[in-house]
Amino acid sequence: VFAAAVAGVISRTCCAPLEMVSTVMMCRGDECGSMGEELADAWRRDGMSGLFKGNGANCLKVAPSRGTQFLVYEFVKRQMVAGAAAGAVLSAGNRLVAGGIAGMVAALLVYPLEVIKTMLTIYPEECKATPGGAIGCVIKAGGVRGLYAGVVPTLIAMFPYVGVEFMVYETLKRRWELWAGAPAGTLTIILLGAVGGACAQASAHPLDVIRRRLQLGNMARVSADGTQKPKPPYSNMVSGLYTVGKTEGLHVLFRGLGPACFEKVPSTAIGYYIYELMKRLL
Repeated sequence: VFAAAVAGVISRTCCAPLEMVSTVMMCRGDECGSMGEELADAWRRDGMSGLFKGNGANCLKVAPSRGTQFLVYEFVKRQMVAGAAAGAVLSAGNRLVAGGIAGMVAALLVYPLEVIKTMLTIYPEECKATPGGAIGCVIKAGGVRGLYAGVVPTLIAMFPYVGVEFMVYETLKRRWELWAGAPAGTLTIILLGAVGGACAQASAHPLDVIRRRLQLGNMARVSADGTQKPKPPYSNMVSGLYTVGKTEGLHVLFRGLGPACFEKVPSTAIGYYIYELMKRLL
């Protein structure tokens, strides 16, 4: 758990500017510019701190979240192995299910921190750029229930998101070690972690777009020029996917996929490397 928590904090902090941009692009759709333009705009507005908006809350979230994911994943795998025939090897499908369960459990435990992180990224001024301010904004706009806005699509998205990541990484790692006849080295772990991260992000990105927008559902959306817009006309994942696809275009469901992958690939690669390293050291 400690190894996974440390790995999560370090990897996410290294890639925080890219995660900030992907969150903005997912929440604001076609209102925002390209990845480079959004990074430049954040730098002009707030300097270095603008590139790391929401990273403090993200670290508070990712440490217990990543630790819980690995803990539950290993536990579910052990239960599967115990219930299988002697000498049986877990299939890719088994790893997908184990990872999906781990992702859902971890997401439920730390979900309010996910909402706070999104609020700090999109509405830093209203939230006074502090987690406490973000909590106040959420409760004022939607009550305590606002801290769990979008939790259902998040749980649904976490199943393929985390499940695919673990499945791809562990399946490829096992096949590599069988082919090479030796444990995977540093470069191999980094590359396989990167592949797992990219596959995970691509598999669940439309759901990620809707869940982040639902997290802001109790706040009026703010366009790039600062004008107020109506609240999103949807309250669940299915209506969100339909409404966004119909009114804004299907391409908006994949808005921010580029920076999200740019963030997810190195952060996952770094995370798995540090996790494997910490396991050996501990």
